[in-house]
Amino acid sequence: MLAKAPATGAAVLEEGAINAGDYLPHDSSHFHYVGSRTTPPCDEGVLWYVMDEPRTISAGQVYRFMGLAGRPK
Repeated sequence: MLAKAPATGAAVLEEGAINAGDYLPHDSSHFHYVGSRTTPPCDEGVLWYVMDEPRTISAGQVYRFMGLAGRPK
């Protein structure tokens, strides 16, 4: 997904669709439970879906995404 993102400060020249399913594990086994948000006041109900097979990203990918989202590193 980051490969399709523009460089920081660059103009977006074309729109592109991203299929979130491309980033899910092949085995879609999961469990779910009813919980709440993870930040105070933790009062909003949330349906959590947790995949059995975790996906990971590097610290560099996290920082790049944060930059795209306009958040400081």
